Amino acid sequence: MGHHGWLMWAALSGAGVLAAEAPDYGAVGRALRVREGHPILFLNAAHTAAVRARPENLKALANTVGKYRLTGTRDPADRATIRREVARWNDRTHPGEYLQTSMWFALEAYLNRNPLATAFGREYLRAIVELAPSRAQNAEAQALGTAFAGGVLYDYLYPDLDAELRHLTREAVVAAGETLRQLNYLQPEWVIGGHGCCWAQPYLLVGLLGIHQEMASEPAELRARYDQLLGLVVTCTRASTAAREWICRDGGYQMGWDYGSCYTTMIPYLAWEFATAEPSLFGPWQEQMTWWYLYGLRHQAQVTYATQPTALQRVHPVFPASGDIYGGARVGADPMEAWLIGGWKYQNPVSQWTVNHFVPQFPDVTAWQMVLYRLFDATAGSPPTALPLSRCFRHAGSVVLRDSWDFDRATQVVFKSSPFFSNNHHHRDQNSFVIHYQAPLAIDSGGYGRCGEYGSRHWYNYYIRSVAHNTVLVYDPQENFGESRHGRNSNDGGQAMWPFGSEAGQLADIVAGGKQALDGILRYEDQPAYSYVLGDATKAYAPAKLQRFQRQMVFLRGHSAGHPVIVVHDRVITTNPAFRKTWLLHSIDRPATDGCLSWFDAAEGGDPARRGRLYHEVLLPADATIQAVGGVAAQQEFWVADDGHGQPHNYREEFLAKFPTEALQEPAQRERGDLRELGGWRLEVSPGAARADDTFLNVLSVTDAGPAARAVQARLVPTPVGEAVALRDLAGPAATLLLFWRAEEPLRDVDLDLAGCRRALLVGLPPGVKVGCGIVGDRLQLRTGPRPPAARLTSDQGTIWIGDR
Repeated sequence: MGHHGWLMWAALSGAGVLAAEAPDYGAVGRALRVREGHPILFLNAAHTAAVRARPENLKALANTVGKYRLTGTRDPADRATIRREVARWNDRTHPGEYLQTSMWFALEAYLNRNPLATAFGREYLRAIVELAPSRAQNAEAQALGTAFAGGVLYDYLYPDLDAELRHLTREAVVAAGETLRQLNYLQPEWVIGGHGCCWAQPYLLVGLLGIHQEMASEPAELRARYDQLLGLVVTCTRASTAAREWICRDGGYQMGWDYGSCYTTMIPYLAWEFATAEPSLFGPWQEQMTWWYLYGLRHQAQVTYATQPTALQRVHPVFPASGDIYGGARVGADPMEAWLIGGWKYQNPVSQWTVNHFVPQFPDVTAWQMVLYRLFDATAGSPPTALPLSRCFRHAGSVVLRDSWDFDRATQVVFKSSPFFSNNHHHRDQNSFVIHYQAPLAIDSGGYGRCGEYGSRHWYNYYIRSVAHNTVLVYDPQENFGESRHGRNSNDGGQAMWPFGSEAGQLADIVAGGKQALDGILRYEDQPAYSYVLGDATKAYAPAKLQRFQRQMVFLRGHSAGHPVIVVHDRVITTNPAFRKTWLLHSIDRPATDGCLSWFDAAEGGDPARRGRLYHEVLLPADATIQAVGGVAAQQEFWVADDGHGQPHNYREEFLAKFPTEALQEPAQRERGDLRELGGWRLEVSPGAARADDTFLNVLSVTDAGPAARAVQARLVPTPVGEAVALRDLAGPAATLLLFWRAEEPLRDVDLDLAGCRRALLVGLPPGVKVGCGIVGDRLQLRTGPRPPAARLTSDQGTIWIGDR
């Protein structure tokens, strides 16, 4: 995770968030009802008994801590060796390492009553509190680590700490909190993004709750500082909970599956649940996170290659690329945490099944949450087969479309259209999509960490920008996308680069009417035969160049040799006909082309026989120009036509420096799956003539790669009320007429040639309107009154489906 504390400073500098009269945080802190005793963090007596009743969990804990932390000596009295060993872990550059180490020592000492773990934990705590921040490698990480580790080790090892170490720990946790406050990480007005809400507030809450009981013995001055910090972090926690409750009400987070997991950590809610007597902060949204990670799973590689780490490295990451991506092929601790909470607290059977199916089994356990909350049997739960195949995470801005719960054979499409924008780890990718079958086919290109860290040249100019995503560009040569420390940002023609000073900070900024509110997903419907979604990304672009960009996507199951067909319909209206529109489709390998039809393959990585193919056919604009851009040999894999000064540039400098061998290979030839998925190619579709108003209609069909593969037959059907396409599966009987009703077109009588189709889907109609609609002979008839052939209501999402005749 990139360290970008400067982001909050930059955001605060222009936001005017400091209130004229600060709240009385001391009173808030003193009013908090904290339970008595030790430990109170993350468990209680009843929970402890339940954990100890599962000896396999405790054995796994002992194995893991012994293997990775209790090294160098087996003698708890060998203080010199222990001090030398813990020195490796008391000054780290990432706060998560403090968290893991302190939880391992604390739980092994308390649950397994291991005196060696007690001795290690005690010396680890002493080493942390004795380290002056001025001598730490990273002051932020050290303050965060001191807060969390100080609270946990103080709480769990309390009977085995002397009075001096207890006092030093209380002082150190308070000092760490004040450091975090000076870094502006404790701002109730900034709870959407930034290190404050994902690390500082949860970590400090843990630290302050852990030392609470004995603060009464400290001098009044230290108690007052403590009360102020506790009240401030409680206020932040309540504000961030309200924001998460809105964003995650259906599950998900706008940052995607990687960074989104950091910002939806369950740590503050678990600490609050066990350590306080306040009303619980758990609500329905935490259970909804189960669905975010379940629907997001792309394959079972972690299970399939569990004992083959080299093979596992070759396959692609488990979750879709969305937002900044730092993860690899494995399911990490954060998804495990969400599933565990679903399975333990909410007794969700699908959560339990998911943990048992996808999370690595004992004897090694890397996540302490597995020890505390995996309190269900290995055979518990039920698979997701009864769940809908698609799900809308509306406030997070994503729709996940699937055609099967067979993870190794499923096609997964993720449609992205957020109802708000936030700078932090959130890309300019509204109305974009990705497609996965066997491997990533339509990809989210570029790389985080691989091609440049947060704030790098690649990050600013390509990775987070619209040009790296499957959306639409509108190029105004005079548009200014601002500057970074690297100079003027590229003009990719994409969505606006809003300044850091306008960062979304609190819930009021992102709800309807807020300063960062967008439109996002306007319609969504899921039926067995199809899924339909409509997103509006107009407000994501500079209003000086764009009047409308609405994207409709229809996901028809079983239309391509048993696989789905995805039809993408875009209406784009610019303020100036001269502003060039470009429809983008990114891939790993170079596409093959035959007129308006293109296709490309991608390999799963572990098994050479498992390859997916995506066919892409352009139906509109009728005068479309299509070109393939990319390739290492052509120096265009991260290419932007305008670097901000009118010159093209390939933003690959940092990738070349970090991976010099792989940077010389074409993406499809790279050994590592996450390096292949950086991509290197894109198709660009543009109108052949300048127009203000254009409609794009693209048909994408998924199938297995190989000589038998065929594209779905698609052809336009004339209609005066919108755009219609007949879709015929060359490998089976499926044939559907799909009509996109033009938004401004009033309802009127229509007769449409079925073109040999057996069923029809009409979308974009007014919701809940009575019409006459049906198939008569070889015609689809729609009547504006309750007249023959059949009276029916359009759905609440404005669709009509007529099944097989």
